[in-house]
Amino acid sequence: MIVVYDTAHSRRQLYPLSLTRPIADLRVGTTTLANWWAMLSQLPTATLSEKYLTSVLPAAAIYHCIDATVLPNAELCAAIVQMKPGEVLEDASGIIAFCTTQAPVFGQMPVWSSGKTLEVTAKRFDQASTLVQLNPTFIQQTLSDSNLLLANESIRQSNTVIGETLHIASTASMQACIINTTDGPVIIDEHAFVMEGCIIRGPVYIGKGTVIKAGAKIYGGTSIGQRCTVGGEIKQSIIHNYSNKAHDGYLGDSYIGEWCNLGAGTSNSNIKNTAGEVKVWQQALQGYIPVGVKAGTIMGDYSRTAINTSINTGCCIGVCCSLHDAGMASGHVPSFSWGQHEKYQLEKALEHIRNWKQLKGQELTEQEAQTLANVFNHHSA
Repeated sequence: MIVVYDTAHSRRQLYPLSLTRPIADLRVGTTTLANWWAMLSQLPTATLSEKYLTSVLPAAAIYHCIDATVLPNAELCAAIVQMKPGEVLEDASGIIAFCTTQAPVFGQMPVWSSGKTLEVTAKRFDQASTLVQLNPTFIQQTLSDSNLLLANESIRQSNTVIGETLHIASTASMQACIINTTDGPVIIDEHAFVMEGCIIRGPVYIGKGTVIKAGAKIYGGTSIGQRCTVGGEIKQSIIHNYSNKAHDGYLGDSYIGEWCNLGAGTSNSNIKNTAGEVKVWQQALQGYIPVGVKAGTIMGDYSRTAINTSINTGCCIGVCCSLHDAGMASGHVPSFSWGQHEKYQLEKALEHIRNWKQLKGQELTEQEAQTLANVFNHHSA
């Protein structure tokens, strides 16, 4: 069995997205990090994080445990699954993976070292913006999945398709659109609906049941999860399941959690007027760190913006925030912020989340409510 585990430090680094999920449940490319490891290893895969986020691990004879911040890689995965109990793979940044016969426990890492030499490349990420930067590569890697269907002649006749790597499920619908796969594939999953007049330039992934509104412009490096509704202009961004950006406005170089809603006209900046280095809030350091010249918004689950909201470069927005005041959202917006100056009370927040879930035929589960209560009690301003 593969176990992709969090550490306390990495969870702080991946704030606010890690507040409501194990790190391995973050999306990159066409699926989550945990699913990437499952596909590469062909083994049952579980996540290990704080108690309020994960259940007891299933019994197994051997656990191959991988640090959740290690990026999935076929060569590395092959080395990991060959490990024997007691062996550890390490690099200058610490443990990459270890093998044990005992179920691992969050916060309890092995203290032994086998002295095994790492002969494969291991890359890590320590912030969500790194996943955004790597997203085009991960979309490209999905082409090795033999289940992908190339666009048939009917799709090509009813759309303008440039290039050969348009992959569209038989249950997806798309007409009168322009699709350019010159720089990478466009993958449209089951029951997705792409309305007329959309322009999509790969590499792009559109998830199951997602609706792309008429006239949308989606640029390379964008991944959109399941049951989302998106429109306007989107460039190199990752959007988790059930989130909406349904209207005009710009979203660029951003990472958006689940059940978020960006109101009509919401736009974010992804580059400073000076074209200088962008700094993003790092919870582990309680300060701002440089992440490059381009960086958009990082938004935790269940957060929403009002119409015409402006979001400054590199803004980090916590879980369950409502941005509706005048002015530009900047820097770090703590979880459960109601506008700029008030706290979003838990019961009111849960009531509003239930309303949003009803719009998509979903219900707030008891586990989700308990997770949000934990965030409210321990991680809000």
